[in-house]
Amino acid sequence: MDVSEQYNTSIFNKLTLLSHRIEIGGKLNLLNNHVRSENFYMHMMNRIFGWELKNLNVTHQNAQGIDLHDESRKIVIQVSSTATRS
Repeated sequence: MDVSEQYNTSIFNKLTLLSHRIEIGGKLNLLNNHVRSENFYMHMMNRIFGWELKNLNVTHQNAQGIDLHDESRKIVIQVSSTATRS
């Protein structure tokens, strides 16, 4: 297995683990991983896309429908643990 495959496998495994922890924690009303995931995705997308996302919940706790925003690029993102239309 080359280095690229090792990185891909590692990233996949860690995202899968995070997903399971969020799912189980949500059922138990333990939401600390939900909050951490907002910052994780903020940093990840900033690095990948060169954005300047900020966590809106730092300044406006529980802002409705928006978790991350890049004001200069007019980008808003909601980080959610559900995959439903509602």
